[in-house]
Amino acid sequence: MNRFSRLPRFPRLALAATLSAGLGLGLAACSGGSSGDDDTSAGGASDTAMAGRDVLLASMPADPVDIIAAKPALAEGETVALRGRIGGSRAPMTGESGVFILMDVSARYCPPEEGCPTPWDYCCTTPEARIAANATVQLVGTDGAPLAADFDALGLEPLDEVVVVGTVGPRPDAGVLVVRATGIYEVSGG
Repeated sequence: MNRFSRLPRFPRLALAATLSAGLGLGLAACSGGSSGDDDTSAGGASDTAMAGRDVLLASMPADPVDIIAAKPALAEGETVALRGRIGGSRAPMTGESGVFILMDVSARYCPPEEGCPTPWDYCCTTPEARIAANATVQLVGTDGAPLAADFDALGLEPLDEVVVVGTVGPRPDAGVLVVRATGIYEVSGG
């Protein structure tokens, strides 16, 4: 069992698309090929660098776009400031690989008072609508290498509204949008 098999089905599909698009090279390096959670290899701990607070932007990027509006038109290699809300699954953030899912801010999530204990999973939204409204974000360093992330230390959690700045990764089909992000601006907490 690898670490992705524990995730709900939807994020596994998004991550699988990311991997198939060639962005998973850094993720595969983190797994060390083992079947457990032990990320050690001959050299000890994982070689993946950790995202520091320098990934957090001090000011709002210019002209951020919403996911639903921008997703059909964005092309691989294009620089983008993408606005969304962290969510889309029960576990939308994977610190070991610095990956998280963003949902369009217009997408409806069910608040706890409607009986939803995990509103960030967007259980009130159909799978088709979630795909149309989501983007996968992979944190990368200025050299383009994937970064792991301690999202708690960065002060980020599900349902936070953020703007990520980065480059659009490969687009194997119109339903897949991956942003290789070098910066995150927190608009508001969840």
